[in-house]
Amino acid sequence: MISCVSPAFAAKHNNDEIYVCTLSPFTDTFADAARTEDAARYKVAQRCLKSQSDMFCRAQEANCFTTSLSANNDHNSHKSVKLFSKKNQKGHSIDISRDKPNFFDTDFNDKMVSFKIPSGWKVRFYEDINYQGKSYTYKGGKDNADGFEHAISSMKILKK
Repeated sequence: MISCVSPAFAAKHNNDEIYVCTLSPFTDTFADAARTEDAARYKVAQRCLKSQSDMFCRAQEANCFTTSLSANNDHNSHKSVKLFSKKNQKGHSIDISRDKPNFFDTDFNDKMVSFKIPSGWKVRFYEDINYQGKSYTYKGGKDNADGFEHAISSMKILKK
């Protein structure tokens, strides 16, 4: 039997997950997106049905998963470290684009639980103000602050 699926992508839009699903019967590829996986599967199947038979356009055979995509055209949105108050980049957040010797003025002292660092950047988090105390160094990407959640009081950007 001919496979009808190919990789798919989902994205975040306005802090909500959206799903993008694809079907690939033969040499055609169809893609569509929605806020729920079921809706994205349905929409891609409907798109596929416009030129293929239902045998090749089954919603349950669509491939769907999540990733992140910025819906904001503001170029500065990718030029800062984003700190979050909950695991997995959830909850209250702040953006920091330069060294921050003291988180007290941001009302985020000892509140960081997860973070997102722009690709190519390197950041060092410190447990005390003025870049003092135990430190934790991370490169671009997103992660939870396991082992030092609710403990960070300053941050230095080592590489942009």
